Amino acid sequence: WLKSFKIRGSLGLTGNQNFRNNNSIAIYQYNLNHFYNNLVGSELKNMENPNLKWEKKMDYNLGLDAEVFGLSVRLDWYNSLSENRVSSMQISPSTGFSSVFTNLGSVRNTGVELYLAYTLWNSKDGYFRVNGSVVHNKNKLETLSEDMKGLDSDYVEGEDMSAIKAVYSYGIDPATGLEMFRKLDGRRTLVWDSDDKIVVGVEDPKYRGVFGFSGEYKGFGLSAFLQGTGKRDKWIANTLTFPLYSDFKFIPLYKGLGDYWQPVDAANGDYTAVNPNAEFPRIYGNYGNQGSNYRQSDKYLSDASYLRIKNVTLSYTFPKAWITKISLSQLRAFVSVENLATLSSLPKGIDPETLKWDYPAFRTVSFGL
Repeated sequence: WLKSFKIRGSLGLTGNQNFRNNNSIAIYQYNLNHFYNNLVGSELKNMENPNLKWEKKMDYNLGLDAEVFGLSVRLDWYNSLSENRVSSMQISPSTGFSSVFTNLGSVRNTGVELYLAYTLWNSKDGYFRVNGSVVHNKNKLETLSEDMKGLDSDYVEGEDMSAIKAVYSYGIDPATGLEMFRKLDGRRTLVWDSDDKIVVGVEDPKYRGVFGFSGEYKGFGLSAFLQGTGKRDKWIANTLTFPLYSDFKFIPLYKGLGDYWQPVDAANGDYTAVNPNAEFPRIYGNYGNQGSNYRQSDKYLSDASYLRIKNVTLSYTFPKAWITKISLSQLRAFVSVENLATLSSLPKGIDPETLKWDYPAFRTVSFGL
């Protein structure tokens, strides 16, 4: 019943080469387009940071490989600590630069990866095999550097690096059309305050997984590959989410965005709500507080989990008795579909795989012989 069993382990200390090795020093570049007294001048290209340290990453890994009752299992546990993580820090434009490289701090990633594969059926007529894997990862900012502590950033020691912070929303006040918020002490207020932000979600997925199967029966073959994520959040701020986002003129509204609070006759002082149960608060125009049209609250937090059928392939392998007559040793016909379907609750137009509002994933149909 136990065909194989192996325990693995490793540890290692590595660096990061994904940035220039001269980021800590001032770099000048000759400007060949401007001369002074027939001499070429030079200009400073980046601000120096002599305190910049090399990034180090310590990895610990444990795993096992086994085959039990025909079930293939691969299990891995990892714990990695990145110290002196290099990041770009925003600085005052009066310095002549917008950013400088600095050390963010120490970030720890821990997680488990599990892979399973099993052949459900195998005979002279064909086979059917399933496989899948799931990854669970936890990210935490262990320490924050002194440089980053001096900035007004959302990074907090002990929190996830991709934590989403927003003010908790109680919904829309039917009488005024204003959004109601919760302060840190639990009181309700109509005034949005960035100091009341709390962690409402995490953008990095808690789970990532893939699943697939393949099989054949008397020459006919079918295979599929699916992928997805679970427990992932996204705060989307664009015209798909907010009426009049970043545009103080009336722009076309996407489906559902027209359900914002409106008074009966504001011009004559009648602020009775036409739709007191509106989904969105009242919106501000050219002469109002336009920033109130897209304030950051958990009301607009989206579930970014998804499941996508990446590929489905149907094939047929012709019998050798047929194809040997035309001097062929093997002949196979197939049709394959990429990105067949996607299950996601994100607004239409947002690709859940990239979390971008861009061209959708192309659905491609291929034929071959």
